[in-house]
Amino acid sequence: MKFSTIIIGGGLTGLTAGITLAAKGQRVAILATGQSRLHFTSGSLELLGYNPDGSVVQAPLDECENLPQSHPYKVIGTQRLPQLAAEARELLASSGIRVNGDAATNHYRISPIGIPKPAWLTLDDYITADISLKFPFRKALLVNIAGYIDFPVSFLKHNLEKAGAACNVAEVSTPALETLRTSQTEMRATNIARILADQKAIDQLSVEINRAISGEDAILLPAVFGIADDKNLQYLRRMVTRPLYCISTLPPAVTGVRIQTRLRKRFLSLGGTFMLGSTVRNAAISHGRITSVTASNLPDQRLSADNFILATGSFMGNGLVATQDTIVEPIMNLDVDSLPDRGEWTSLRLNDRQPYMEFGVRTDSELHPAISGDTLQNLWAAGAVLSGHNPISLADSTGVDMITALAAAHDIIKSKDHH
Repeated sequence: MKFSTIIIGGGLTGLTAGITLAAKGQRVAILATGQSRLHFTSGSLELLGYNPDGSVVQAPLDECENLPQSHPYKVIGTQRLPQLAAEARELLASSGIRVNGDAATNHYRISPIGIPKPAWLTLDDYITADISLKFPFRKALLVNIAGYIDFPVSFLKHNLEKAGAACNVAEVSTPALETLRTSQTEMRATNIARILADQKAIDQLSVEINRAISGEDAILLPAVFGIADDKNLQYLRRMVTRPLYCISTLPPAVTGVRIQTRLRKRFLSLGGTFMLGSTVRNAAISHGRITSVTASNLPDQRLSADNFILATGSFMGNGLVATQDTIVEPIMNLDVDSLPDRGEWTSLRLNDRQPYMEFGVRTDSELHPAISGDTLQNLWAAGAVLSGHNPISLADSTGVDMITALAAAHDIIKSKDHH
């Protein structure tokens, strides 16, 4: 099979690049091993949440100028960030993903235990606060669904009140939700979301929520609405008598599944080919160019393309693999940035910056990787597989995913136009 571009990896990076290229008329295939880490996302995207010294970033576009030269934003050129960030937001909107926020000023999202975290874009479902920790209410009703254990109400109440938002607590249920409580293992966000996909269940839930209200300004619920879209959440908002917001839950995250679902649907609607269960085993390389790859589910067939994007992620997605004494990129053995002494890969203190988080594939300024110093001109690397940044300490993982994916896609489009 021949494609214009083959993307190896089906997470946020791969889907962002795939949508961008398919929208320009390219024949694009995404080869995905399995489900992506979007299933664990909070429903917020981060461009740059913290400076290297740990301080909160208020204006990410400004602070990106002060990042080390090895950071992917600096590699592609920070002058490209405003346009690429705006394009990322538009890509989400075109996929039916409604978000609030912009790249000029961070806001705070609320973690599953009530800790404020700086964010760039946050799903419209969620409660957010401005960077001075001002909430759009003074007193909220924190509502949990009876039997749901992945929404730690005590932590939430304590930390929200510590941040200045007074909270009362209530617990609700409906006959449909009670069917899940026969087994506590069934009371997971994705299962609850399937029950609440029925409008009758939403009607029943709205009655119980309205009954629990006692003078509060707003209602806060766990984010257990809408695997496919946010229609039922919007309906519930119309049915209750106070403004209603969600707070992210512990994984699996319904909103993360929704982001993946909407992006994949958008990619397919543009004519893209999505091959789930396709682990790429190797690549054929000739004269500094990749000519084809082989996938696990099509072992006897070479998949060829003019261009390729590596979007396999970091260690979690096996985009990088640690052996006894080195770090390798397992498909093509690309050049990687790491440290030669294994003892320096980690810090013994849990809360310290972990050096291995910055390991990854080395590229030039156009995101082309190399093998033994020889650049592969029709291969781009994007997202978490890249070296030069710590996604935990900088809170920039989803930003790096989308920004570098867009940069790679634009370079491919530009190279095609020049030919």
